Amino acid sequence: RLTIPKESDLEFRLLQEERAKELERLLAEAARQIEHLEKMHKTAEAERVRIEEILKRNLVPQFAHFLEDKMTRKMREDNQQLTATHQIVHTKVDDLEARLAQAQEKMLQKLRIYESRITELETELRRVKSNSFPSRFATSSG
Repeated sequence: RLTIPKESDLEFRLLQEERAKELERLLAEAARQIEHLEKMHKTAEAERVRIEEILKRNLVPQFAHFLEDKMTRKMREDNQQLTATHQIVHTKVDDLEARLAQAQEKMLQKLRIYESRITELETELRRVKSNSFPSRFATSSG
């Protein structure tokens, strides 16, 4: 048979003291690592701010210039397209005006012909009335 003795108070205290020392050592190491990480964070933040300033000073104006150039090109292309469209519309309007002038001239010619024919018919009607009126009058009185 094997008997395992119970821990004595002294053994138990020694074990806890060793654990406490190990935990203190680990906490000290963690504190050093946290301090190191905080320093790295401050350095990284300072670098980020520095890079951000460089970007603001250098890239933003270049990007703005690029956008301005792109916008200017787009406006120039749009202007050329509008000019071409304007020329096409102007040509079509001129053509339409010419066609309307021709149609108006044809209508005026027909109107003159109709007026002339109406004048002829009115003259003929008066002539016919003046020739037939006395003979009708003579027929009705006789």
